[in-house]
Amino acid sequence: MAAARTHYEQIEAELDAFFAGVDEMAALYKRAPDVWSVAEILAHFIHDERATQQWIAHLVSGHEPWQDDWGDNLQAQVTATVSAYPG
Repeated sequence: MAAARTHYEQIEAELDAFFAGVDEMAALYKRAPDVWSVAEILAHFIHDERATQQWIAHLVSGHEPWQDDWGDNLQAQVTATVSAYPG
C-alpha cells in the first residue's frame, strides 16, 4: 500500500509541475469542437481511475460483473467533472 501511495504522490507532483502556470482558460481551450480540451482529458483520467479502482474491488471481492461492451466516454459526464473541478 505504501508503494502505491508513493507512486500516486509522484504522479500528482509531476502533474502539478507540468500544469504549473496553466490557467483555467488555457485548460479549457479546444482547438476544434470535436477535440477534447486539456481539462476534459484530465476528467477522462479521473473517470478511468475510478472505474479501474471499482473493477479491482470487484475482482478482489469475487464479484466481477459481466459486461459485453465498454461504457464509452459520455460527454455529459466529462463536462460535469470539468465543472466540478475548475482549474
